[in-house]
Amino acid sequence: MKKKKQLKEQVYRAKLRIRLGDERKEFFKNSLPILDYILVMIDGLTLEADPPYQQIQYMFEKLMIEMGVKWDDFYDWEETEKIQSKQLVSMNGVISTTSTAMDIYSKCRSTQLRVAMTTTASTESSSSLPYVQIE
Repeated sequence: MKKKKQLKEQVYRAKLRIRLGDERKEFFKNSLPILDYILVMIDGLTLEADPPYQQIQYMFEKLMIEMGVKWDDFYDWEETEKIQSKQLVSMNGVISTTSTAMDIYSKCRSTQLRVAMTTTASTESSSSLPYVQIE
């Protein structure tokens, strides 16, 4: 139990360190800028505020489209055996994958997205954040 508590403390300290200065730059140096932006959004929230889940989801889905990533793509750390077990061969011999998430996602009703800029105040400064309205 003591080891688990120590690990939690180490993770907590690491989360604090990546929020400032050089350690933040180092943490995000090989990441897409949008991830840093999302962390800024989250850090700007008050304790009582609800995170802008729809806005963050929209940002990730837009990025997925731009990067050509699909819901049922495999993670780079997945083992070869797992990948092979998830693949299905269709009648014409083409390998395809299946995903419950993709099945669910493809059945969702279509939505119209409107993106506008709005200013959100944080404790230190104001920044322009895209506002997403889903209809």
